[in-house]
Amino acid sequence: MFSQERVTSFFKNYGLKSSLLILLVLFSRLIAMYWIPLNDSTEARYAEIARLMLTSHNWVSLMHYPGEYFWAKPPLSTWLSALSMQSFGINAFAARLPGFILTLISLGLVAQMAKTQLGEKAAFWSVGVLSTCVYFLLDAGTVMTDPSLLTCVVLVMVSFWMAMNQQGRLWAYMVFVGWGLGILVKGLVAGLFTVLPIMVWLTLTKEWKNCWKTLPWFRGTLLTLVIAAPWYILAEQRTPGFLSYFFIGEHFMRYLKPGWTGDLYGFAHEAPYGTIWFYFLVGVMPWSIVLGIWAFTQRGIWKIKQSEKSWQTYLLSFTFAPLIFFTFASNIIYPYVFPCIPAFALWFTTIMLKTNIEKRFQRFFNVVAVALILAIIVVTWLFHQYPVQISKSNNLMIAAWEEDRHSPEEGLIYSMMQPEYSTMFYSAGQAKATLDEVKLCEWLRQGPQYVVLNSEQPSHYDDFIKKSYPVIYVMQHRQRIDTLYRVDSFPLFCQSKTHNA
Repeated sequence: MFSQERVTSFFKNYGLKSSLLILLVLFSRLIAMYWIPLNDSTEARYAEIARLMLTSHNWVSLMHYPGEYFWAKPPLSTWLSALSMQSFGINAFAARLPGFILTLISLGLVAQMAKTQLGEKAAFWSVGVLSTCVYFLLDAGTVMTDPSLLTCVVLVMVSFWMAMNQQGRLWAYMVFVGWGLGILVKGLVAGLFTVLPIMVWLTLTKEWKNCWKTLPWFRGTLLTLVIAAPWYILAEQRTPGFLSYFFIGEHFMRYLKPGWTGDLYGFAHEAPYGTIWFYFLVGVMPWSIVLGIWAFTQRGIWKIKQSEKSWQTYLLSFTFAPLIFFTFASNIIYPYVFPCIPAFALWFTTIMLKTNIEKRFQRFFNVVAVALILAIIVVTWLFHQYPVQISKSNNLMIAAWEEDRHSPEEGLIYSMMQPEYSTMFYSAGQAKATLDEVKLCEWLRQGPQYVVLNSEQPSHYDDFIKKSYPVIYVMQHRQRIDTLYRVDSFPLFCQSKTHNA
């Protein structure tokens, strides 16, 4: 399969340097996964949800705090992180590893699609371009739903094209597998990134009849339901009200009702109309800049041959149809563009190969890859050297508590605030918090304990604690200061401010 002649020919055609640089870009991202701590709130939250799933053995109902259910997302990405931590231990790297593996799967699918349509050269460069897009690299190896969604979108995109071009019946069924898995990642949103582009392409190319004949609609739909429906049924049985909140609230009310107050887990992200295009241009850098330069320097770049029309229309539909949909949405965030990036990389590669500037492009690509590797190394080093200034994680606070305490019974208490998700993850759920001053006092009187006081919301006992006990660690946040104290014994009578008054 990998004969010496084939390997030699590969490096001769595409360059040993470019090949190694692609591997180094991905390897540097893998290293960053180990050194950079889980940051609040997104990554730490999903890692904590996965940790709770693993430790509670509840693989149906997601929880973001013990006993508090999380209805905002389906479970597939959480299942993957929980299974990874079951195999490799409860740590940030294990939680992130499935995202990185999914990134490699996405690259493999894109390469297969490009090779089938345009040959090995296109497969190589599509992988190179995709792996060096800023947001794709950022998405790789994160604890979020986005790597899973992106892979499902790529699976549907590749499988549908292969099926429509007579590459085998298996690809036709994989379309429905991708839809089923996508629904388990983000619900109906998966359809927005796949069904909408496919419908646009079918309309522009008049392939509706061929599509109806090619795909096994009855069996395929059953396959999608078999994959996705059981969990939704179980989730509603375990926590009644989930289906209403998730499908009506998260899918429609969030976008259609101004000032919707039903969001249980976040807040609206207000952005000017058209912001999605800015996110996209940043996300596919530096290739968005390169494409802009080519538009003025390469003649005929936008001309599409008849033989390329269907292919390019397909890629453009998957790239731009979701962006057009989100143009007049204000409640958006930058990860919304992630699923559009693989199709862009394929389209960009198609444009590059027909401009006959591959040698010049290869030299520039090598420079970009080196710059990205250095950038990842520098960012990772900054997180390691200046964690307090850069990181939004409480891992160092937890490390200070674990290092200083003398026995496992010496717990960690957060006074008058809810601990961040990174606190819960890195403390393995041992940290506890209260907004009740009497309960705080009762906990402190149970023996040697550690307490975190925050500058934003002091308790009745803060002045006494500050005067009487040693400071173990100070954590500077953007808007508050958290200070860790060791409380060996607590002699005060338990009373609240109101009672004291």
